[in-house]
Amino acid sequence: MEVTLRKEHEDGSATYTFDMNDNERHALLRLGIITALERGIEEAKKYRDDEEYPDVETDSSLQRSPV
Repeated sequence: MEVTLRKEHEDGSATYTFDMNDNERHALLRLGIITALERGIEEAKKYRDDEEYPDVETDSSLQRSPV
């Protein structure tokens, strides 16, 4: 991956170019999707009503039975 500074702006921000091959691009995309999902799950936990939505991992009545 090659990162090139294109322009420094007066407000302190900057514009960069990221030059990536297909493997790097796919890895970055996967990381972005996984990170977005993880953060969405964490954010949703703030609004969860434990009585209405019990924790699947700790509630034995919600565990899968062996096949």
